[in-house]
Amino acid sequence: MSKKLQRMCIACRIKKEKSNMLRVAQDKNNNLILDHKFKAFGRGAYVCCNKECIKKAQKIRALNRALKCNTDDNIFEDLLIAAAAHNLTEQ
Repeated sequence: MSKKLQRMCIACRIKKEKSNMLRVAQDKNNNLILDHKFKAFGRGAYVCCNKECIKKAQKIRALNRALKCNTDDNIFEDLLIAAAAHNLTEQ
């Protein structure tokens, strides 16, 4: 496993393979998007594909700090849906 493909989760601070994580990207207009292909331009933050890390990131406001902007709860709902879909495709 190459270190180049590892990213750190903003909630649990554990390094994992990029393919096992979700990326939230921020564009020039400070809009937050869920980056499924890991190629969106702009600042990004990674979170593990599990409910606990997403809830922890929301609780400790990790996305606010990582992306240096205010986030709303909609992005966390999108993350939970994406994590559920990712976990279904893994099985």
